[in-house]
Amino acid sequence: MPRQPQRKFVLILLLLLLEGCSHGASLPEAPFHLSPIRSVELSLPPGDQVYQDGDRVLFLSSYTLEHPSTTVVAFSLNQQQEEWRVDLPAAPVQALRMGSLYLIATIPSESSGEAYIGALSMSGDLIWVRPWGQTMAAVGSDGERIWVAWEQGIAQIDPETGDPLRSVAVWERASSYGSHRAIASYRSGDQTYLIASAGRMVFLYREQKDAWESVWSFGSAGRVLEMHPIPTAGAPEWLVLAHSYAYGIGGDGQVLWRVENSDYNLDGQPVRCAGENVWAFRNVMSGLYLVDARGVLRSWRLPGGYAHAGPIPLPFPRHLAFGLRGADLNGDGEDELFVRSADSLLVFDCQGNLLAFTSVDSSDEKIVRRLRRSRLHQPVVFGQEIIVPGENGVLYLTLQPR
Repeated sequence: MPRQPQRKFVLILLLLLLEGCSHGASLPEAPFHLSPIRSVELSLPPGDQVYQDGDRVLFLSSYTLEHPSTTVVAFSLNQQQEEWRVDLPAAPVQALRMGSLYLIATIPSESSGEAYIGALSMSGDLIWVRPWGQTMAAVGSDGERIWVAWEQGIAQIDPETGDPLRSVAVWERASSYGSHRAIASYRSGDQTYLIASAGRMVFLYREQKDAWESVWSFGSAGRVLEMHPIPTAGAPEWLVLAHSYAYGIGGDGQVLWRVENSDYNLDGQPVRCAGENVWAFRNVMSGLYLVDARGVLRSWRLPGGYAHAGPIPLPFPRHLAFGLRGADLNGDGEDELFVRSADSLLVFDCQGNLLAFTSVDSSDEKIVRRLRRSRLHQPVVFGQEIIVPGENGVLYLTLQPR
């Protein structure tokens, strides 16, 4: 599938690989420390996507890898062991639970060119798998129904069989939209909304009795990666995360605010901060953002200095933000942000202050060599523990005051 949005990132990596790199300043002292509890050996395929279902975590693949793995690995946080692993016809990049099934969406297969939706049982049995066009497929749910955003539009499917039930939308000129698909839903009372993206285009639909009404469409300046509803008293507003851009979109489809930066914007999630519910997201090139419907409340970069490469010094953050998770582990009523970088886990409060950090990868290889062959799975939070997947296993940590 096309990888044009990755060109800037790949160029920087290649330059660093050719010229070598050196890191800058060390991290400052922090008021908390991360204490290792245990480490569990586990062979994980390369990837950066995870899906947490209570005690269980599904480790998925990544659409940014050159040769992504086609394996889903289920790991029990309580039992601290692998439960099962399943191989699919293409690389899995999204999972969603529906009753007793996990619905899995993939990118196109390297061999067949088809993307797939599949269903796995809780015990890891493959119930069904069906092809869905030659672009990335995505699944969304309102808790009762399942929708697929695929090459040509949106369809509701039967989660028990994978059979299409009804069409929500058929997109004109779908072949010109690019290969990425995403979908999200929001229910307010009796009203259900579906928002879906095809490349740079975003489409919002509202359910009207037995039909779906197109409300608005929006063209992003970059490929759209994620969309999240921001609840309001009326129609929801939307957080749209894209390559090099992030947007706040009003219920009428108008742009409320825009952020322009340098790379992927991902991992949008609600956090509690200063007594209010706001949204956090990360930018791969070390940027963290807190936003609400009015715009950016604050943004900051991960500390740690820079690498330099080439005859002209090229700044390159030591800590690339590969995963973001929010939870209140220190009991202050506000969520902390747990950020995974190539070799560390960093913890910030929602004001942007560094609370704690620790190494989570003992490899002494240079950062660029690691990033060329793998991606790094996001951290998860379970109870009062932070679980960080590494190259050779899973590390359990706790946050404690010094």
